[in-house]
Amino acid sequence: MIDFKEINKDGETWELFARDFLTEMGFYVESSVDRGPDGKKDLIVSEQLKGNLNNYKFKWLVSCKHFANRNSVNSVREEDEPNILERVKSFKCDGFIGFYSTVPSSGLNTRLTQLKNNGDIKDCRVFDYKLIENYLITIGYSELLMRYFPSSYKTIKPLHLVFNQYLPLECKALLI
Repeated sequence: MIDFKEINKDGETWELFARDFLTEMGFYVESSVDRGPDGKKDLIVSEQLKGNLNNYKFKWLVSCKHFANRNSVNSVREEDEPNILERVKSFKCDGFIGFYSTVPSSGLNTRLTQLKNNGDIKDCRVFDYKLIENYLITIGYSELLMRYFPSSYKTIKPLHLVFNQYLPLECKALLI
């Protein structure tokens, strides 16, 4: 439904979209998009986790990959995400988020699962194109859709969140 090719392939706009998307989800941006060598860190975001006895900040290293415009294999592979553990640790993060305009390869998914199951990182999440599309269309992020995907917005015309719950419109039939 959403044409991710609307975002140009330079990568910077995809990173800006990721920043805005994650901000809408309630994350705080610790380190934003910039130019130049970044140590394979596109963003660092955090969220405040609350428990019964304590609260703590959970920091995520975000890696943005925009491969929707590639002509060949466009899944994000292990080679595209080198040294995940070292990157997470060097930026003092707790977890890893892959923000992809395509899907991760099975090899990359296996690597992320191993890092989590071994306790090397606390958590990992992947936002692939279908999950991102779901948020944009059904959860009320249509302003982001309009800004970053204007052509798709015109064809989809997503729901705009007006109330926190569904309110039916009761119409009476018109007799002429």
